[in-house]
Amino acid sequence: MSASLRVQTLGMFRVWLGNEPLPSVVWKREKAQRLFQFLITVRLNDSHQMLPKERITAELWPTLDAGRADRDFKVALNALNDALEPHRPVRTLSTFVTRHGLAYGLDPDAAIAIDAEEFRLGLRDAARLERDDPSAAIDAYRDALDCYAGDYLPDALYEDWASLERERLQTLYLTGAMRLAALLLDEGGYQEAIHLCQPVLMIDRYWEEAYRLMMLSHALRGNRPLALSVYEGCRAALRASLEAWEREVAAQWDAFVRAPGTLRRIGGQINQTLLTQQRLSAALQASGFCAAFAGEQTARLLYLLEQQVSDLAGRIEQLERTVGRDDE
Repeated sequence: MSASLRVQTLGMFRVWLGNEPLPSVVWKREKAQRLFQFLITVRLNDSHQMLPKERITAELWPTLDAGRADRDFKVALNALNDALEPHRPVRTLSTFVTRHGLAYGLDPDAAIAIDAEEFRLGLRDAARLERDDPSAAIDAYRDALDCYAGDYLPDALYEDWASLERERLQTLYLTGAMRLAALLLDEGGYQEAIHLCQPVLMIDRYWEEAYRLMMLSHALRGNRPLALSVYEGCRAALRASLEAWEREVAAQWDAFVRAPGTLRRIGGQINQTLLTQQRLSAALQASGFCAAFAGEQTARLLYLLEQQVSDLAGRIEQLERTVGRDDE
């Protein structure tokens, strides 16, 4: 019977050889574990199965010179193979790590199950079911989201190669949770939809769709006070975001005068604020929440947003005129 691996990368890092968990002591060296995690990340990206050794060492140990990096790679690779296959006969090929010339990667034919891969594929399958079988899509989304136990490789928090994959998987979780919540709303699953929105807002307090679905869920359950409470939370989050941008404008006033490029960046933030405002307004109006429950409060929120955006835009225009005078 061929050997198999099961790898948990979400929430924490664990590896099972067959049905037996590998204790942390088997790695012997941290670099061996990092090498394995890097090869897993390469596999998840789909773009490459194999990478040249120089590319691997540059990503993992960018501060080492070529000679030291080459030595550390050989030691880490041997330790990795020993950890994954402790009883492998001497001078036999690894079951899980393959080599072609000076390129290395996980063997595509090896039995390696990775939770992040199952999560991503589960979301893809659920999305395909949405139009023809919403009930099956709901079950598929539930199964996929259950795979997401937390951030990708949290013990590699400051590794650039892990951060990109971490952000991608987190975004997939946020969008998948919102798709499931929307389907549940159509089926009357209001409480489960609310429970899905709550962790989304803990991850990203500006995720507008989560506020909208929570407001709708509470409203359709007849709980107007909680619907209004969510609305107030959304307003507070947007206001905090605007105030943060205002502080940045004030702190960099002198720099703006001397660097017109910075003006363009802040101008982009103003445009994003306007877009956020328009999306919120459209979402509230489309849901009927504005007319039924918020009314004057919603109108006042949008008025305040317009005023703050207008003030910021006015300050930008003033700065641009100042820069123009200085350039003449």
